[in-house]
Amino acid sequence: MLFVAVCAGTSLQAQAKDQFVQGLSDFINAVQGTHGDEGPAIAGAIKTMTDALVQWDAAVGRVEAGLASEIGAAPAAAAARMRATLGTAYLDRGRYEAAVAQFDMALARDPSLAEAHALRGLALEALNRPREAADAYRKAWQQDHTTVPHAYRYLRSSRGQPDSAETAAAVKVLVDAMNGASRDRPAFATLALLDDTSVTDPLFAPARYADAFALLRQGKYDDAVAQLHDAVAGDPLVSDPSLTSPEMTSAIAALKQRANPQTLAGLVDAARRHSGSPEVHRVLGTAYAAASQPDKALEELRAAVRMSPANERARLALADMLIAQGDSTAARVMLSETAQAIPRSGQAHWKLGRLHQSFGDDANAVRSFEVAARLFPIAGAGRLQASIGQLYHTQLDLAAASAAYTQRIALTPNDAAAHLDLADVYRADDMQDAALVESLVGVLRDPAQARGYATVGQIRAATGRDEEAVIALRKAVALDPVHLEAHYALSRALARLNRADEAREELQIFERLQAKAMAEERQRFQDNQRKIQGTLESADPKGPKR
Repeated sequence: MLFVAVCAGTSLQAQAKDQFVQGLSDFINAVQGTHGDEGPAIAGAIKTMTDALVQWDAAVGRVEAGLASEIGAAPAAAAARMRATLGTAYLDRGRYEAAVAQFDMALARDPSLAEAHALRGLALEALNRPREAADAYRKAWQQDHTTVPHAYRYLRSSRGQPDSAETAAAVKVLVDAMNGASRDRPAFATLALLDDTSVTDPLFAPARYADAFALLRQGKYDDAVAQLHDAVAGDPLVSDPSLTSPEMTSAIAALKQRANPQTLAGLVDAARRHSGSPEVHRVLGTAYAAASQPDKALEELRAAVRMSPANERARLALADMLIAQGDSTAARVMLSETAQAIPRSGQAHWKLGRLHQSFGDDANAVRSFEVAARLFPIAGAGRLQASIGQLYHTQLDLAAASAAYTQRIALTPNDAAAHLDLADVYRADDMQDAALVESLVGVLRDPAQARGYATVGQIRAATGRDEEAVIALRKAVALDPVHLEAHYALSRALARLNRADEAREELQIFERLQAKAMAEERQRFQDNQRKIQGTLESADPKGPKR
């Protein structure tokens, strides 16, 4: 950022924010409830978050006090930077309206502060004011014609009614950055507390905490922590006295310290004394699953669900166990029932969507994913939008795919694959200019991957710019010598440039690679057919035919 600290409060803000994020991470880990003894950890995490907010507000207050004594007498440019610094502090704290007000005052004094325009745009996006955000990004670009993030956000937000000269200049910034010697990756600012790409699958808190995490997504951290305080009292991990009984506490601790038949037997003995507790059955079922005793695990988890149909953790654990045992049909039924019984279970909708997909039921899969997306994943929201976009793209619903991928980029603007997936949709919809922008950003975010250069090259070729296409496609095949599409597109571009020998060479490479790929595919098909035949013969009581 362009704005630097003008008082000691900034480092204290960072420390308080780190403490808040640590408390949030501790809560996320504890609330999974794997062992059953996480109740105190949940309460401790909420206290950490509460204390961090107090310290965070105190740090912001120091910034306010320090600036208040200087702004009045400062020259216009200095006062503008002070206002922008305060706006940045408010933005980080989730006080978006207050941040916009400070940025407005800063820009009234010095409209040339490009970063203030850009951060104002982020705040306006968070407030769901997209038109004003687009105007802010346009002004950021107008004040700084050299920065990739400003160029891209201008291009993205102005799509549909672009100014040709401004658009061309912004695209040139991206092209020059791709062709430049520097391999510094442009970074896009985000407001997320957690790294959305840090998980492979979307991660949801239990349904009882959905309201709190919706507030976190909106930057309403105080309200979110208050909701957590209210919701935690009814969590079985906290409210079930069986879990905190001396015998269960001791047995769980022993099993966590050293998992072996003896400590598992100790948990079984302790659980027998509290057999009326659904949570005890769930914890025991989880322990049996970890000990590779699936039949006992299923028995205990089914007992937990039977005793407490609203036990979300038990239902999800049972579905996972059924999947692990290869009974996807039963797991699908269980997750369908869970989604109906606990409609705010984001994890149930996500897992159900994955199972629908495995059965080839894409229509129900995308419906489940879309419900899950509305339930505020803790992390992995971009991954969820990717799954939605892929399904719509497969169904050739390009408008819906574009909407999902656009939302994904809003969540994870630094994910190269997100930009390249959207570029593929734009290409399919014959929106070559928009596709070029996304593919260029994809290359800039991950210049070591061939896919981005191949996409840029194919777009350049499709728009009659074969010289530029050849440059990009040469880079693609250098990074990935077996990239079929890149070799074919390169051969065609070279042919149009009357470079016949080079074109012929690339076409021959393409044909060799294609023949090899087809042979490997035939071999995989034959191997699969043999496996199917072997399975059928082994299942036939009469044995194989002779």
